[in-house]
Amino acid sequence: MRKQFIVAIIALLFLAVLMVPTVMSVPAKEHSDFRFTGNITQLWDEPHAGANWTNAFSVRDLNGDDKADVLVLTSSYNEVTGTETATVIAKRGYDGEQLWEEQVTGTELFLFALPAGDLDGDNQADVLVQIWGYNETTRDKTATVIVNGDIMANISGKSL
Repeated sequence: MRKQFIVAIIALLFLAVLMVPTVMSVPAKEHSDFRFTGNITQLWDEPHAGANWTNAFSVRDLNGDDKADVLVLTSSYNEVTGTETATVIAKRGYDGEQLWEEQVTGTELFLFALPAGDLDGDNQADVLVQIWGYNETTRDKTATVIVNGDIMANISGKSL
């Protein structure tokens, strides 16, 4: 029953990713993510060198200040080691101060984050971070679901 529930959550999260409006997506080697007000005044930036891709989108209040916040997702590939590093950074929306960060490095992995409403009843929005990986040697696939830094589920097998 628990495995079916977790698989259902992962499926819903995947569908939700397709519906989350993207604020900015910039493919480049070295760049910054920016958040602007309606009059195009830059509020802050998030520099990161060597990213293969980056994506940023607004989320409900993550820290209790009654203001929208931002999730920044980046991914970079190291040609020497053959590994990829994926990062999600939660930032305070109005000034870009970092609230928290999750990072994972490995081969053939993918990380994404989704706003999830208030999962724990603290009147603040929570974020689900999913990490998908594949091991070429064992041919095992893994999926990890993290809610606000706590691992909620680990699933592995050949047919995820």
